[in-house]
Formats: sequence, structure tokens, C-alpha cells
Amino acid sequence: MKNNSLLVDLMRVFAQGKSTRRFLLGSILSFAFSITVILCTIGLMDGFELILRQSLKKSSSDIIITNSNGFFFLDENVNQVLKDQKISNASAIVQTEGFLIYHEQSKGVLVKGVESVSFNDVTGLGLNLLQGEVAIGKALSRELKIHIGDEVVLALGQGNLSYTSLPILLRFKVAQIIDHKIYEKDLRFIYLKRDQLSLILGQQGKINSLLIKSPNQDIGFFAKKLNGLLPDSFEVKPYWNEFKVLLEAVAVEKYSIGVVLQLIVVVSIFNILAFVIYLNEKRSQEIFLLRALGVSQKRLSHLWFSMIFFIWIASCLFSVMFTEVFNQMLKHLDILQLPGEIYVLSDLELYLNLKSYFLVFLLAGLWLLIIAGITVLRRNKQGIVTELKKGFV
Repeated sequence: MKNNSLLVDLMRVFAQGKSTRRFLLGSILSFAFSITVILCTIGLMDGFELILRQSLKKSSSDIIITNSNGFFFLDENVNQVLKDQKISNASAIVQTEGFLIYHEQSKGVLVKGVESVSFNDVTGLGLNLLQGEVAIGKALSRELKIHIGDEVVLALGQGNLSYTSLPILLRFKVAQIIDHKIYEKDLRFIYLKRDQLSLILGQQGKINSLLIKSPNQDIGFFAKKLNGLLPDSFEVKPYWNEFKVLLEAVAVEKYSIGVVLQLIVVVSIFNILAFVIYLNEKRSQEIFLLRALGVSQKRLSHLWFSMIFFIWIASCLFSVMFTEVFNQMLKHLDILQLPGEIYVLSDLELYLNLKSYFLVFLLAGLWLLIIAGITVLRRNKQGIVTELKKGFV
């Protein structure tokens, strides 16, 4: 206890004076800012990956099954494979391309015919549609200024029912506006009842996509297994397949940028080195008197490293605060909203777990300990005569 009290008293003596305290605060804030830059970069990339995966899963379930022949029947062989693999949650989809027309404006869309109960079971999207109703994405609603209750027109091909190239025009009421959190899907996806779309396309009893929930936590492995069990015409893909390359690129870039940004930490540490040198010169008389009164070199080294540890802890705490401020700004300031057509997601937010915080803080602490520690140890090797000359000559 006495040793700790003495250490605190010595640190108070060393930190006296407005200029010293301002220099100390500036060193802490600059170091905290450099840590914040790394935290925000990793948080943005982790948040991007997490939100993208969650959003893809929400709109496509775990696994998507299609057929190279287009429309297909769910025959006994397919149903038996699903039963043998203990797949209990599945939703059959009919989808086609078309155009949405509203107030003389048109947009190319992907129309999905779904059965609301089974579709909600596998995706959790929360559709509740009646005959003659559609659900549209949030981005499409904003772009064409469509609101719930408005009527829109869908231009669709009639499949086998038509021998001409003319589309059929159908009027629907907008019952829901869906937020997929993926800009592309919010802009292009439209949902209506499956039996109604099947009738329009002349494909009653057939589907062209099947969404299932995987009973296995390793979705990628289970998708490959299922692909080997189904006939060759079927293709089984995990929900992230369409953005697989993007997700792999994010994973690589996250670590690459994290390594490059360590340079910012190293640069900010020079501010701390400048503070240590400044304090050593400014308090040279006090240091000499402490040595003359019998304070050991080991105790002085302990003092310097305790001050460095304090700077590291304070910087880490400030960086957590700065990161949270940036996260709130990212959510609420329009100037920080990134265009979804470029960055895929409609909204971005930071995601940082304890592992990320620990890794960034540890690396910053190691850099600080190595660079500042070397400087402190070199200065502590100076003899008492040298300190006498610095203090009184």
C-alpha cells in the first residue's frame, strides 16, 4: 500500500502544471483517436458482413434449391430426400420477372409468388398477403413514392397461356412495404400469393425455387450433401452464395486494412514519446532530487511504465467512447449514409465483439510498450552526474 501511495504521489508531482496536463491530454486523445480509427474500420467490415448475412438469410432462408429445367414438380423422390434429411421447414416459390408501373413510371422487378405461412416460417420476413395484394421493397417504395394502400400495375408474361409476346397487365393493391436491408432486394423484389402467380403463368402445381431451413448448423456442408442426394438437374446453394465473392473480399480486406492502419498507431505513439521526453526534461531537477534522496532506478522505471500504462488505459476508454459516438452518427446523420446501389446494404452500423476490442487494445498496448519502453529504459541508464548537469547547470 505504501509503495502504491508513493507511486501516486510521484505521478502527481510529475503531472503538475497546465502545460504538462494539456500535453498529457493531447497525447491520450491522439492515441485514442488512432485506436478508434482501427476499431471503426473493423467494426464497419464486421457489421457489413453480419448485416449482409442476416439480411440474405431473412429473405432466402438457409438453403435455396432450383432446377436447371426451370419449373419443376415436388415429386415423391424429392420429398423423400427432404424427409430423410429431417427437413421440416420448407417453402415453395414461384418467381418471374416483370415490370411494375405506377403513375407512368416503370421499374423492372422480380415477382415472387409465396405462401405466406410457410414462407414466414423459413425466412421470418413477416408477409401477410391476401388475393390481389402485393408487398414491395422499401427502396422501390421511396424511388417511386409508393405508399401502403396505393394501387400498382404489374406487367407479366402469361407463360403457356399466351401464344403472343404481349404481356398481361394486372392491378394490385400495395399491402406491405418490406425492409430487406439489402438495397438490391428492396428495389427489385415484389411478393404476391403463389397460387395467383401460378395461375397467371400457367404453371399450376409447379414451382421454380424451394427455400428450406437447414437442420444442420453447418449450412455450407449440408447444402453440398443435399446437392449430392438430389437428381443432377437440381442445384442447391447456401443463402450467401450470390454474395460469396464479396464476403470473401471483405474478410481479406479487413485484416489487410487492419495491418496497414497500425501505422496510425505507431505515429500517434510518437506524441507519447514526445510527452515522455518533455516531462523528463521539465522535471529533471525533481528526478535528480529523487535519485539523491535514495529513490532507486528501478522505482523510477516503475513510475515511467505506470504512467505509460495509465495513458494506454485512458486512451482505450476514450476510444470506446469515440467509437460509440461514431456509431450513433452513422445511424442518424444523413451525411454518413452510404448509397445502397454501391455498398449493397441500405444501412450500415458498427459491430464489435469483445474479441475485436481485446485484439485492437492489445496490439496498441504492445506497440506503446515496445516504442515507449525502449525510450524510457535508455534514459534511465543515465547516471546521477548526467542528471545533475541537466538539473542545475
